[in-house]
Amino acid sequence: MNNLLIAVLSCQAYPQRRERCLATWIPKARELGIDVVFVVGSPSQTRAVRDGDLLIVPAGDDYASLPQKVAELCRWALAETDCDYLFKCDDDTYVRPERLLAVDVEGADYIGAEWAPGAGYASGGAGYLLSRRAIETVSATMLQFVNDPTPTDAEDVLVGRCLFRSNLPLRIDGRFLPYGNDELRPRPGNHYVTAHACQWPWLGHHVDFEGRSPVVTCRPLGGLCNVMFQAAAAAAFAQRHGTHHAVFDSASFGRHRNTVFRSLTYGRIPGEVLSVDDPEDFSFRSIPNNPSYSVAVCGHVQSEKYFDDCGELIRNLFQPAPAERRQLGRKYGALLGRNTVSLHVRRGDYVGKQNYHPLLPLDYYDQALRHIKGLDSIENVLCFSDDLPWCREHLRLDRPVHVIDGEPDHLDLALMSMCRHHIIANSTFSWWGAWLNPDPTKIVVAPRRWFGPAYGSLSDRDLVPAAWTRIGWPDQESIRAPCGLRTGSRRIAEAPRFSHGLTAAEMRALVGRDDPLVFELGCNDGIDSANFLREFPGITLHCFEPDRRPLARFRERISDPRCTLHEFAIGAADGEVEFHLSGGNPPDGRMNDWDLSSSLRRPTGHLAAHPWCTFDRKMTVQTRSLDSWLAGRPEITVVDFIWADIQGAECDLIAGGAAALQERTRYLYTEFYEQPMYDGQIAGQEILDRLPAFECIGVYEGYNMLLRNRQLSSQD
Repeated sequence: MNNLLIAVLSCQAYPQRRERCLATWIPKARELGIDVVFVVGSPSQTRAVRDGDLLIVPAGDDYASLPQKVAELCRWALAETDCDYLFKCDDDTYVRPERLLAVDVEGADYIGAEWAPGAGYASGGAGYLLSRRAIETVSATMLQFVNDPTPTDAEDVLVGRCLFRSNLPLRIDGRFLPYGNDELRPRPGNHYVTAHACQWPWLGHHVDFEGRSPVVTCRPLGGLCNVMFQAAAAAAFAQRHGTHHAVFDSASFGRHRNTVFRSLTYGRIPGEVLSVDDPEDFSFRSIPNNPSYSVAVCGHVQSEKYFDDCGELIRNLFQPAPAERRQLGRKYGALLGRNTVSLHVRRGDYVGKQNYHPLLPLDYYDQALRHIKGLDSIENVLCFSDDLPWCREHLRLDRPVHVIDGEPDHLDLALMSMCRHHIIANSTFSWWGAWLNPDPTKIVVAPRRWFGPAYGSLSDRDLVPAAWTRIGWPDQESIRAPCGLRTGSRRIAEAPRFSHGLTAAEMRALVGRDDPLVFELGCNDGIDSANFLREFPGITLHCFEPDRRPLARFRERISDPRCTLHEFAIGAADGEVEFHLSGGNPPDGRMNDWDLSSSLRRPTGHLAAHPWCTFDRKMTVQTRSLDSWLAGRPEITVVDFIWADIQGAECDLIAGGAAALQERTRYLYTEFYEQPMYDGQIAGQEILDRLPAFECIGVYEGYNMLLRNRQLSSQD
């Protein structure tokens, strides 16, 4: 194949994705004389302009603008290059350029992997080849097919449509992979040409392993201290076996890269990577060693059994810089006497989720202090918490309590470890604070109940070291959800109580089919979307989300033809509204810019409940009313389930979708708050008052309400 141009669709907000491509497969392409360009959009552009690696085209830079991007790319390629073939892929696609050049293009204008049997168009993620004749056709006619025969904003669908109508049909090539993973990817020993590597941070792992020593790494999951477990397990594995080097991907450690994780060895991950997942019940399971392969530790691995034989190594690995440790000594030396106790109170995101993570009562801390006093004296108590005002108001102990305020997470951990004894919460944060203390005579008290009833029989036997003391407390009165709601003038009997959120089994029993039609309003980063796709083989899933920030994670997680993503909000009317963007850093460190609370509604009481959560930014987003959107889809007669996570905007959903809800929707699952969190939000009873066709059949976690359409459910 001569004169090949590779165009990688990206957007200006994703420089890290482009860096991954530049660090892995693009250098090989350029060695072979292939020109590679990244395509990004800018609505202010009047024409396509190339700036180094970037081709900036006159188009938006979001998912809905992809068709315009591709059309502008094709126009530029025709006007400014002499390419005979254009290979279009995404910035999370891995390419073997030498194999791409060897693809037989004789007599073909359009080559790629068919997205699904009979679809007739190629997967945009796997990439597709276009001849110059096909490029001309796409540039001239593709946008004519946006609504023909059905509306779509998927560029790969539109490319397939216009080329098929022009008698340039797809030649299917099975060496282009729509789904890539550690095993299913282009590598030595197979013939694959490209793969859509959906987990783009791991694109670097696709570099071929050729005679190098294998490595052990981890794939960070969760907040700071969850990741510490994963990194510790990997580092201990390397020292224990001596067959692997512990190497980590710096881009995966975020803001803690230069603090807690400053001593890790960073580099590109080579080799055949075997993913090793921990068991779901948190029980210890040894990590198998195969010297022929690199190993990636996945999951929680929350047990010291993964690294207790390498204690000195791990403690040194997570030490702060010497200057920071000296700073702590100078600042707190007077409090760090021989018998200082660290005490951790975890509240924050546990408030309202006690069925998952119980809040520890004051009685627990009283018993823990009595236990330590029975074995040793106590001079000072240093209190660490994500809810310092609560601690100052409620902690009344018989020893001086010094509330530690204003230190960053990694120094809080270090200061905890410098205490003599420890009272930890059901939190990995104080777990590490206690474990990092190397003193073999330390006393550590941990709660006997780590998880709430929502986790059922989930085992924590390996989570807490055997040498630590576990203390229980009398059962607290169950938290009662505000049920007893009424419909119209009729008061509903108290709805069934569930100790956790709606489970997959319960949802399957409700919808009664494997191929439901489900709408997810406020899909955020796709965690629930992935669950729907996993549980229902024949599902048709429509996801709605206007916030661009979590959508980057959504696309990393979801690439499935059963799911359609709509980048607008379901609101009271069609148009544009002001969208309030949440931000801030939660105390547990699990997200650098909190994007789970953004709303069409202005926040009010939310700030009082979660003072770390900020709403200092706004953006204009598109909205569609549910009634209007469904009016253009007469083929949708019944929606089996609507999952609404819309942060206080139920009033907008109902105002713009009362007909769709009451005439076409079988079940609605939504949040409600009796405490005002957002301006104009409506409480549970008012939701029922505005939807007389529905009845409440369950309240979960105290703020999730399951509604059933009496008329439609009676027809099941």
